[in-house]
Amino acid sequence: MAAILIASATFAATPADACSPPVTGVPRIAPPGDAVIAESLFRQSSEIVYGRVIRGAGTRGGARFKVLHVYKGKLKPGAILAIAWTAPMPCAGVTVPQINKGMSGVIGFSGAPKLDFIERKWVDRMIADKWIVASPGDRARLQRVGTGSAPE
Repeated sequence: MAAILIASATFAATPADACSPPVTGVPRIAPPGDAVIAESLFRQSSEIVYGRVIRGAGTRGGARFKVLHVYKGKLKPGAILAIAWTAPMPCAGVTVPQINKGMSGVIGFSGAPKLDFIERKWVDRMIADKWIVASPGDRARLQRVGTGSAPE
């Protein structure tokens, strides 16, 4: 779900556009393809890392994210990041997800770290297109699900 927020934040002109119904009489623009989205996420992020939330939001000192694997950037495994949730303004009736201890996934950011999880299919696409190098866990997972081996 969080990765959907990234895509909508990346491709919506304003937060209201992400919630508005389609305009009638205006031709629909085809959404960008998977390769374009994966490349855009890669290019917009100076850091792409896998990790786990080790302290949730609402605790004294704020949420913390521990880096377990680095796909892109200067961070090192073991780095602890102060992190905030960023998402477009929620639509009416939609609540903003919480940052809970134990959440894990891949995040990409430039500047201050934000908890915008990148959906697994985009990470897999970045691996397939050789934008990033697969971790040992990625290679094993890709072989298990039968999508072929990830690049070395």
